[in-house]
Amino acid sequence: MMEASQPEVVVGVGDFRLAGAPSRFLATYGLGSCVAVVLYDWRKLAGALLHVMMPDSSVAVEKARTQPFAYVDTAIPRMFRAVADYGISPKRTRCCLVGGAAMIASPAHFEIGKRNVLALKKALWKEGVFINREEVGGNESRSIRLDLKTGAVTMRKGGAQEIVLMPPSTTSFVLEK
Repeated sequence: MMEASQPEVVVGVGDFRLAGAPSRFLATYGLGSCVAVVLYDWRKLAGALLHVMMPDSSVAVEKARTQPFAYVDTAIPRMFRAVADYGISPKRTRCCLVGGAAMIASPAHFEIGKRNVLALKKALWKEGVFINREEVGGNESRSIRLDLKTGAVTMRKGGAQEIVLMPPSTTSFVLEK
């Protein structure tokens, strides 16, 4: 999961990456109904980025065995084990959720984006992680980038200009025991 030194580490669909210095950015592109979870530890100057596709692995048990980061229920426990092994503390992390759009008109029971967001919120709550910022829903794709040196998260929605979704990290609002 830990990446070698690269300026930008790109996280694909249904994947997870953990990076710190000397890598500079974690990024993922084309978030439609998928949702990205961004974690950043301001003390370690390290972050994690998860790009999930579906809320529940029971729809594709075999695929979940080979691609566990594609499903919220199998991805979150693995992500937090990897984060803990790297020494990132959930008490020091800033968390951001991005994605979960309704990209196609479909019956209510297929609202994958909305179901992904709800499943992630529940799983993160169980892990004791507070979501500092979210940019979810709507009907446009999004791309995001985490600056590993500052903790800033930038986002581009559709063809619009990049905006700062979460400003650079400061320790003033992060509670630590």
